[in-house]
Amino acid sequence: MRSGRISRNTAINMAGALLPLLLTLFTVPRYLRLIGDVRFGVLAMVWLLLSYFAIFDMGLGRATSRSLAQLKLGAEEERASTFWTALLINSIFGVIGGLALWFVTRYFLGVWLSVPPVLKPEFFSALPWLAAAVPVATNLSVMIGALEGSERFLVVNTLQVASAAAFQLFPLAVAVWHGPDLQWLIASAVLARLVSSLPLLAACWKFVPLSGLPRIDWQTSRELFSFGGWITISGLLTPIMATLDRLLVGAMRGAQAVTYYTVPCNFATKFSMVPASLSRTLFPRFSMQTPEQQQELARQSLLALAAVLTCGVAITIPAVDPFFRLWIGPELAIRSSHIGELLLVGIWVNGLSWIPSAQLQARGRPDLVAKFHAVEFAPFLLALWAGLKYGGVQGAAIVWVLRVVLDTTLLLSASGLLKRTLAQVLTGFTIVLFSAVMVRLAGDSLRARAILALTVLAMGLAWTALFARNALPRRMRSFGLLQPHLGDTV
Repeated sequence: MRSGRISRNTAINMAGALLPLLLTLFTVPRYLRLIGDVRFGVLAMVWLLLSYFAIFDMGLGRATSRSLAQLKLGAEEERASTFWTALLINSIFGVIGGLALWFVTRYFLGVWLSVPPVLKPEFFSALPWLAAAVPVATNLSVMIGALEGSERFLVVNTLQVASAAAFQLFPLAVAVWHGPDLQWLIASAVLARLVSSLPLLAACWKFVPLSGLPRIDWQTSRELFSFGGWITISGLLTPIMATLDRLLVGAMRGAQAVTYYTVPCNFATKFSMVPASLSRTLFPRFSMQTPEQQQELARQSLLALAAVLTCGVAITIPAVDPFFRLWIGPELAIRSSHIGELLLVGIWVNGLSWIPSAQLQARGRPDLVAKFHAVEFAPFLLALWAGLKYGGVQGAAIVWVLRVVLDTTLLLSASGLLKRTLAQVLTGFTIVLFSAVMVRLAGDSLRARAILALTVLAMGLAWTALFARNALPRRMRSFGLLQPHLGDTV
């Protein structure tokens, strides 16, 4: 695959992530105005809980992507058998997961989240819809994995953008026309996701392509589970690691504090669409390459990704507070902007972990990712509790940043990328950290923040010219940072 193809697919994935982000900028203030910050906090916790129950995917979405990439030139019957096996197994596990969610959520609501009694009837009425959302989510993961393994990124992103739009706009329309009842908000979101799954199934039918009657091939299932098993273990821990900060904020500080933390968290994590887009593009390619080819592609991809993140994150940090004041209002901005600035530092670090994680999984070592998360879990939980107790919401943000620094270091080391990119990574991190420290000195001064943004942008561009010139796509030559030939890179 040529660099242009990888760049094109990454750009498609980026567009597929950016459009829902732009829609979020429109919908979040309206949600807050229509349903209030307490209901919004409860709703945020609901989606976090639902994202954890995506573990009932059992790693088969990723396994399907890898298998279909390796079977790119294989028989159509074999490809169809892989898809139907994964989809049917995930349907079964999705139903089991939905039932588990039904029972766990009742305990979760009473113990972990301080919800006003008046909202509990609304939430409990929505439990059947939440249970139904789990099999929908597990099946969607197989469909998306199948299309990505077939490298149909334009198709899958077009359909995912439509799905994301429906997921955000349907509940908003219900809030306008029916009111802020959580039951109706959750039901409309689940129905939007269900309806959106039908075009994805039609796309799989065409592009996998599918044939024959749906059935489970047990030999194929064993092959999928041999890879997906470790993905599942990682899937058990990753959602907890990713959302434990918000869960404990809700448990220790209440639903309102969840809003103060979730809004900047959701804002900052949107930068993850850059590494996620690149990782989605690279994973099928890694699955078809030799270890030597993987290593070179991963190295150049990491440098290209670091170049984009360093410039983007460093100049965004000074803009957080002014933007939040315009976006969500001064009152929420005062409580949330410093959290966003801290989390952006962690997002830069965490973004780099996507490349070695995809490389290790494609290499057949998903166990390393799972083992690292298992080792990190208990210390992270203890540190997060201490951070919240003694540092409040900002303490939780600092602990999360430290955790992703450790996680990324382990992944880069295991993949062999750390020793090849250490100087470049540390230099980029220094620029981002400099921005986060200096913004506190800039205070509320727009002029000082603007000067800081220009300064760190110049530093980021200098870093790119020095370290990542040969890794960026050829079509960005207009920036004066590239050389003509990149080979099989980003």
